[in-house]
Amino acid sequence: FGDDAFLDRAAYHHKAKLQAWIDQSIAYRRMGVSAICPWTCFGHGVVVEEVEKPFYEAQKDFYRPIAAFLRNKDTRFFSGDTIERTFDIFNDSVNDCDFEMTWYISDSHIEDEKIRRIMSVEKFSLPAGGYKPVTIRFAAPDINSPSEYELRMTLKANDEIADSIKQKLKVERRNIMPPVSANICIYDPCESFFRNTPFAERISSFEDLKSTDILIIAPQISAKN
Repeated sequence: FGDDAFLDRAAYHHKAKLQAWIDQSIAYRRMGVSAICPWTCFGHGVVVEEVEKPFYEAQKDFYRPIAAFLRNKDTRFFSGDTIERTFDIFNDSVNDCDFEMTWYISDSHIEDEKIRRIMSVEKFSLPAGGYKPVTIRFAAPDINSPSEYELRMTLKANDEIADSIKQKLKVERRNIMPPVSANICIYDPCESFFRNTPFAERISSFEDLKSTDILIIAPQISAKN
């Protein structure tokens, strides 16, 4: 939550705890724990103050019988990077299901689903109580300026929409600096550090520097001044 957490310690304590519950609930399901003790509705649920209710609602949401969750949290990439996303697909219903997972990438500011940069469909079946991680990989779009895209996934179970996920992705162009021929110089008026840098050329004034030089300033210079 960054520095905002210091603005309201109690509120952000609850938010952090809620996020931990969300992550651990998905981890429980991934390990085969299909239900948990209902203490959650008493300590953090329907019989407590309003600030606690999101915990109860989160537990209900993350124990939906048929559900998909996105593992990956990183959202910033360079053009051409291979982006990998893993979806955890759960079928904790009492019936076997045929699944169809459709995903695509689009410009985040365009709502028309027909305009898709990348698209793929994954089909598979899961028995009652089944679980399957589905990993997709694609290259970050080639762009000339920072751009924002959106990954959208829809999951169907037996031809009915069961879940959907959206994640915004930011892509920037990787700028590679051309190699330069530069001298390494050291400014050491105390004459106590230059022996540690035999590769550097000693200078007595900043005026001796060229625009392409790399400068090392000795740590004792502040004491000298």
